Amino acid sequence: MIAAFQAGLHGWRTRVRRNTAAPYVWVALLGLCSAAPAIAQSIQAAPLEPEVEDLGDQRYRINRIEIDRGKQRFSVPASILKLPPDSPLEYLATTRGGMKAYESLLEVDATAVDFNLACILIGLEAGQSNRLRYQFDVQPATGDPVALWVSWEQDGQVQRKKAVELMRIAGRQDEQDSDDWVYTGS
Repeated sequence: MIAAFQAGLHGWRTRVRRNTAAPYVWVALLGLCSAAPAIAQSIQAAPLEPEVEDLGDQRYRINRIEIDRGKQRFSVPASILKLPPDSPLEYLATTRGGMKAYESLLEVDATAVDFNLACILIGLEAGQSNRLRYQFDVQPATGDPVALWVSWEQDGQVQRKKAVELMRIAGRQDEQDSDDWVYTGS
């Protein structure tokens, strides 16, 4: 099944309320960048600087990522990964061929560099963030808040769910976790 992973800036320059879910969110977004070395080896001719195609009207394309700067959002095709029953789900998504696919819900059809550039183009800034100092840090990560959605076509109808809902459907999220996602940088 192919899904479209969508991320958009939510609440420009506002802060996400502090809660225990924020560190988990940071870990989930970190999974997008964990495969960069493997991708670099598998794509030998990949340019160091992604080519940004101007589609006009504040819209851009970076490989398969469609960016709309005016609406502060982007989408990228993704595949739902088949995980064995009762396997841990630690990451929302990983990059194409990512090393964390065994514990991720989605595989986005993008490199970590392309994905991060899309984040920057919609206005997300790492300078606004406070990253975790170590694993299981009690101080939650902070940064520009984002909204994450996954959409797909089923029986001729487009289905759209918040990313956190898919994690709950899979029975993989605690009730205390929230839908607060933040951008902490690449």
